[in-house]
Amino acid sequence: MKASAKGIAKLISETQAEAEEAVVSMQKSSKEVESGITPVQSSGAFFEKISKSAQAVTNQIKATSSNSSDIFKKSQTIIQIVNELSHIANTYVDSSSNVETSMKEQEVYVQEIAELATSLSGLSQELQELIGEFKIQ
Repeated sequence: MKASAKGIAKLISETQAEAEEAVVSMQKSSKEVESGITPVQSSGAFFEKISKSAQAVTNQIKATSSNSSDIFKKSQTIIQIVNELSHIANTYVDSSSNVETSMKEQEVYVQEIAELATSLSGLSQELQELIGEFKIQ
């Protein structure tokens, strides 16, 4: 019996040793898991920051795109206004040219009238002289 008791004691002792080794191994694994969790959590926080930064950049790109669209529309409006001003200026130039031509024509007419008036004045004087010769006596 002693041998059986010694065998049982030995088995218990071996089981306790194995249990202690298992506990030590589990504690070691637990520490390794805990030490692995911290970098994973840090990585998660880092990826969260990356995601927020990417969203901020996306929002800035959308705002820039919207501003670019507004600038394009306003540029188109400015181009249209400049084209209208150009048309008005061309119309004014054409009108000015017509006015200049009309003024030159009027100047020619005035000169012709002045020449005719001078000629008429001369003829009137000649007529007066001729009439003066036929005085009734």
